[in-house]
Amino acid sequence: MSGLKSFLLSVTLLCTTFSSFAEGTFADGTPYKGSWIKGQIAHPSMALGVGQYFVYKPKVVKRKSMMVMLHGCAYSSTPAEDFVRSSGMIDQAERDGFVIILPQQTEKMNTGRCWNWFLTPNYSYRADLFPLLPANEPGLVLQMIDAVSVLNNLDTNRVYVMGMSAGGSLAVNLASCYPERFKAFGIHSGNQYRAAAPLAFKLENYTDVKTFQKNLIEVILHPDDDHMDTIQNSSDMALLCAGAAAKPVRAVLFHGDKDPMPSGHSDRLLAQLKLTNDLFDNRRQDNSTAYNKTVNQMNGAEPGKYDYQVTEYKNKKGEAILTQYIVKEMGHAWSGGDNRWQFNDPEGPSATNIMMDFFKKNGF
Repeated sequence: MSGLKSFLLSVTLLCTTFSSFAEGTFADGTPYKGSWIKGQIAHPSMALGVGQYFVYKPKVVKRKSMMVMLHGCAYSSTPAEDFVRSSGMIDQAERDGFVIILPQQTEKMNTGRCWNWFLTPNYSYRADLFPLLPANEPGLVLQMIDAVSVLNNLDTNRVYVMGMSAGGSLAVNLASCYPERFKAFGIHSGNQYRAAAPLAFKLENYTDVKTFQKNLIEVILHPDDDHMDTIQNSSDMALLCAGAAAKPVRAVLFHGDKDPMPSGHSDRLLAQLKLTNDLFDNRRQDNSTAYNKTVNQMNGAEPGKYDYQVTEYKNKKGEAILTQYIVKEMGHAWSGGDNRWQFNDPEGPSATNIMMDFFKKNGF
């Protein structure tokens, strides 16, 4: 780590605030065994809640791996807590002994508490190359990882990401610009990298918020080249953003085929990651990854459960590098999640279990 980066990490640690609640209960009275820690990274917009995050630390830490969970848009004031509980990840953390980092968006930065994956500063450059500027959203996530790793003696080379919806799209930005920082990704209902980039070239989007929102919705509803960046350009720009740190990304994708945000987004993301990996491999588009593609139709685990399609891209060793699950009849929801919380559907295959299995095959 360079002297400047070490200094900035020290400043981050000094200015980061924490409060910890061990073996307590959540607001609804549900108990937890480990520690629920609230933190905030130093940032010029700290007063607006920027840089807020939570950490779930199990009672016994057995692994040096870290899990980052990026929530989707929410109608609740506690989206990070809702995500970790509805997905069943607290039980996973207690069983396998790993720490979870849960960044939380503030309502003052997005009224729906969505991550602003679509804004140019959040996908156009690596924050670590401009350390004296206020961190963008991906940069804040990296600062959280660095702070939590130092305070808990965890391994920054064993970081994994789960993201849902807007959180899935922010995860794509991390995968595209910082591939060397992460071992693998689980992306549920996310977009391709730079999906909304064409909006940046329309002056009207800078002069009228409602027009911008309308045009962004058009991008979300229409996963095609008429509304989004092309897959080729997205991949080329990912290589530009990652620079010398480029390395192939490993990811498992989920999407419901009845999602109002069409599953074509997942198809485009899969295609973009495949092409991006070809570029990340040796900085040339030459099919050097040579993936073997398989597609399988799967029945639900039991009567009444949703069927699903699994597409895999495997390398020459037979390892699944990119895997996609399209869940039949499922809307915009975490597959297999607890529907006491919004945006969860227990009838789908468990995205949590499948992602964890994928991560464990990739060094978790």
